[in-house]
Amino acid sequence: MLSHVLKGLAISLGLGALVLANDGPYRRVVVPGTDPLTIQQLQMLDQDIVLIDKLEEGGSIRLVADDLDIARLRQAGVPFHVEIEDLVAFYKSRLTPPAQSAPGDFANGSMSGYYTYSEMVAELDRMQSLYPSLITAKFSIGNSLQGRTIWAVKISDNPGTDEAEPEVLLDAMHHAREPESMMAQLYFMWHLLENYGLDPEVTFLVDNREMYFVPIVNPDGYVYNEQTNPNGGGLWRKNRRNNGGGSFGVDLNRNYSYQWGYDNNGSSGSSGSETYRGTGAFSEPETQHIRDLVLSRSFSAHMSNHTYGAYMLYPWGYESIYTSDDNLLNEYGNRMNGSLGYAVGTSWEVLYEANGTTFDYSYGDRSILASFTMELGYSFDGFWPPTSRIIPIAQETLPAHIELVRIGGDWLEITNQSLTQTSGDGDGDYEPGEAFQISLTAFNVGQATTGTGVTLSLQSPSSDVIVTSGNDSLGFIGARGSATNSPGSIAFSISPSATIGTTVDLTLDLDYDGTTFSQTIPIDIGSVRRFIVEDLEADRGWIIGAPGDNASTGIWTRGNPNGTTSSGQQVQTENDHTPGAGNVAAFVTGNSSSSGAGDDDVDGGPTTLRSPIFDLSGVSNPTISYWRWFADFTTADDNFRIDISNNGGGSWTNLETVTSTDNTWRQVEHRVSDFVAPTTQMQLRFIASDSPNNSLYEAAIDDLEVSAITGGALLGTFGTAGLGQTVDVHLAGESASTFTVYVGLIPASIDFPGIGNWGIDPSILFPVSSGTIPASGLSTTTVTVPNIPGLSGQTVYLQAIVNDGGQFSFSNRTQADVP
Repeated sequence: MLSHVLKGLAISLGLGALVLANDGPYRRVVVPGTDPLTIQQLQMLDQDIVLIDKLEEGGSIRLVADDLDIARLRQAGVPFHVEIEDLVAFYKSRLTPPAQSAPGDFANGSMSGYYTYSEMVAELDRMQSLYPSLITAKFSIGNSLQGRTIWAVKISDNPGTDEAEPEVLLDAMHHAREPESMMAQLYFMWHLLENYGLDPEVTFLVDNREMYFVPIVNPDGYVYNEQTNPNGGGLWRKNRRNNGGGSFGVDLNRNYSYQWGYDNNGSSGSSGSETYRGTGAFSEPETQHIRDLVLSRSFSAHMSNHTYGAYMLYPWGYESIYTSDDNLLNEYGNRMNGSLGYAVGTSWEVLYEANGTTFDYSYGDRSILASFTMELGYSFDGFWPPTSRIIPIAQETLPAHIELVRIGGDWLEITNQSLTQTSGDGDGDYEPGEAFQISLTAFNVGQATTGTGVTLSLQSPSSDVIVTSGNDSLGFIGARGSATNSPGSIAFSISPSATIGTTVDLTLDLDYDGTTFSQTIPIDIGSVRRFIVEDLEADRGWIIGAPGDNASTGIWTRGNPNGTTSSGQQVQTENDHTPGAGNVAAFVTGNSSSSGAGDDDVDGGPTTLRSPIFDLSGVSNPTISYWRWFADFTTADDNFRIDISNNGGGSWTNLETVTSTDNTWRQVEHRVSDFVAPTTQMQLRFIASDSPNNSLYEAAIDDLEVSAITGGALLGTFGTAGLGQTVDVHLAGESASTFTVYVGLIPASIDFPGIGNWGIDPSILFPVSSGTIPASGLSTTTVTVPNIPGLSGQTVYLQAIVNDGGQFSFSNRTQADVP
């Protein structure tokens, strides 16, 4: 619990009675440090804290400050510097007429892309005219202090009927300077309406929820911003109550009843403060109307949208204590956070103490378990994100809105899913004649029992895979409950005549509440073998750099990583990923011996890493996997891009673009044919870039592997086959089999009945390695390319002869070009 030793500070400094209209000029001010006493001191000085950056080196607090705020800071001796002299002008400079049309029915507003109050009202009318069967006509929940209507709508499959379905409330713009909170909510509403009947999840949520939306809680304050700054950028926060003495406005998000006025940290009794709580709980008509709406319904989840700071907040806010539901609220918060990279926690943990708030009221007074405030947008977005960021922020936060609606009722997720082999050799591969069963648990993450019993069913589109048992009933599943299918109830077998290398996509259906959710389970018939393994412990010809690279620091390098940290967060990894003693190397972005997180991270632009070219032409359904590390702290506006090429780098296809900090080793797997056709000219590239140069950015790569399906042995090479250089030759097959790998210069196609096809002209053929495949199923030999000038520019071909207990077979043929 935080100390309250500073509670009388403002009065002792003689500043407690000062009031001001808080109408600018506004500056952005930075105060160093983030310790609780500094935060508390600033609150007692009635400072407008907008961001607490705990990841920046040393930490900092950002304020919106007018002349009186500056005077208070100086009189109290608080160190600070002014970062932006005119914050309204700064925001205006980033607001432009929208450059392109918004997606779908979502339209651009006239206020540099943002809707005015009247345009928001018109949007509600347009939604109802286009989708009358899914959304009610707008209805008033009451009038504001100045007589403007506070509008609400309901979205559901029968919007005009009060059905016995879970109810969810989403509101926005308690604070008038936060229009992105409204824009993102309206974007979510359009997403529901446009995708109903097309997207099974959206259809399910609309069919099984009643969703209430209040896009602008504070119309008076917002219209005031429209009047003073018609092109956007206005920074009025509160409503427009005349408090007397030249002071206007009550902070509506400090005016709710639960622990209203608990102390002067979490709200202010000074009418000039941006967190002025009013003369009493629910003194303002705007909060009274939200209260009455909440009292009239049985909401199970409530999200109040705000900007900015990238926070996902939940109770308690009024004091530095946890609720009895903290673990569950944290789980829900992290589910909504998803890939956003927002800070998740109680208000006092990640931001500051605040009393009289929406989430404390909803949770504390009305027992709405899932009560959250989402602060949309990152530090660089601010209260008025650039016009170009209106839609991206709405798109980024869309999954969070969906997740809130999920947990507001019943929502099943499959956990603990496993495939068990019930007959055959037990190696887990899907080989002809073998049988398998699927075990899984359906977990209800939400707060309501399923509306119907839950059933499972399995279908196969091919006679190569035969469903032997395809149905099970799990019954009703209660809130936070789970059910597991009966052993053997979902089972299949591989036909003895199934074709090796074939992929059959089974369909597993989960059916409840009138909706079927389908999952595809790919079955790769044959043995899946790893036949290329690159642990980066040696230099095998990776290429650093590409046209356009202009990173000044943090260039890709191979070595034993030197870890760095910032504010307790690991930025650069300390260790490579490869297990085992003596395995220490990975590719990392910068690897100086300095311990400073900002000394050798990526700065200035991109740095590119490319793999050697390798051959996947002769294998079936190859899969590439690798372990990656990505950290992007302070300002999370960068990404880590991984691409693949099947023409030696002539063109590239994106495998993934990582956008959220994941500062841990993470394995990623891709089926190559989902992106490009496998060829002899495969290559990967990894692009790390800090642009703009405002982040602590680090990336790393380790343990690249390639696997494929086969009925026999697989041969692969990895490395640049330059004269005098080494290339790793990998052979995957049955353990204890003996082998010889041959190399030649002329391709061929010679069939040997009962053995296979030999692909190298035997007139020029040399053995390069031989041995026994170990228990791991993979033999690796390092081969040195002879330093013979005549080999330069040639293509060499490799193939293995394998003897498995007297049964001879050929591997695939692979090739490499000698530079």
